[in-house]
Amino acid sequence: MSVSEACLISSHSSEGLRMQAFNQRLQAELNPLVYEIPTPDRNAQRQRLAIRTSGYKQFFLAAPALFGWLLHLPLYFPLQKFVFRKTAHNDHYDSVLAALLLFAYPFYLVLITITIYLITSSLLSFLLLLVLPFTAWALVQIKPQLDK
Repeated sequence: MSVSEACLISSHSSEGLRMQAFNQRLQAELNPLVYEIPTPDRNAQRQRLAIRTSGYKQFFLAAPALFGWLLHLPLYFPLQKFVFRKTAHNDHYDSVLAALLLFAYPFYLVLITITIYLITSSLLSFLLLLVLPFTAWALVQIKPQLDK
């Protein structure tokens, strides 16, 4: 909606009518941009949403992805269970889990890195600050993208 179209909403109308007119225009503009795919239509979901991963990429990222799955298991699964219990009756599961992971992950990285450093006394343990996020990225790259 351009500025000139937004000005077409009468300023003499009540606030409620102006908001309703704005919302109707906004919905008309946004509706063509939203994909409506029925849940059972797996082919349409794959066609619109899936990004194909090459065989080479899957082959080279398989080992880091496995390590990523194992190394992030102690953080992800307890948080996942906790969030599922707290948000079982609403639609905010994904956003709450993402927010908790966003805040918890840096602490998890530092905790693992310091623990390994205290055990090994090797400065190489600080490479975990780079390796752990890479393994998580590798897992995201090769995991199935659509729900089963």
